[in-house]
Amino acid sequence: MKNADGCGENVNVPIDAKVLLTTAEAAALVGMSERTLHTLTKAGRIPSIRIPVQKGKRALVRYRRATLENWAVGLERGQSLPSPDHSNETDVEFDENFPDDLLE
Repeated sequence: MKNADGCGENVNVPIDAKVLLTTAEAAALVGMSERTLHTLTKAGRIPSIRIPVQKGKRALVRYRRATLENWAVGLERGQSLPSPDHSNETDVEFDENFPDDLLE
């Protein structure tokens, strides 16, 4: 069975056991709408990971749970959002030799 992104098994794993979160999960974790999370991510103000699924296709965006928790703690301590220089975004290189069946 495919998940919402069309990849992998739809497995119910508690959010606190996950390392990488979908946009919906990350938005729920930090208490904002998916649209706001997307806007802040696109502006480079929230750390994200872009994972290519297939060459020429749009990459999946994922968020490290621990990074989001640290980001929220920083805001709580009065630290401002990072400047929008996209240094908080990590691109994962597409590997043509990566087995396609691992992406399903």
